[in-house]
Amino acid sequence: MSRQQKHRGEVDLGAMTDFSTLHAPIALRDDPTKEETAQQVTLMADLLASLETAADLAEEPKSGAAGFAMIDAARGEFRQLANSETVSTAARSSR
Repeated sequence: MSRQQKHRGEVDLGAMTDFSTLHAPIALRDDPTKEETAQQVTLMADLLASLETAADLAEEPKSGAAGFAMIDAARGEFRQLANSETVSTAARSSR
């Protein structure tokens, strides 16, 4: 055996390398802790309660009858304006 081979055999790799920092353990799954799970359940319950409260406070849609009445009134006003002397005169002069 040569002198270099003897020297290589005597090298302590542990002294050269800190194996504790060489690699980090790889987590196979990221399971939440019991505290995280409990917190998530609490947050979901709070969210559900908030949504239920918001749904209770929401106004019921108004009937469409009021909207139709407004449309009929606007249509009547438009017809009255279209048949007025001012609009008729303006329409004839633009021709």
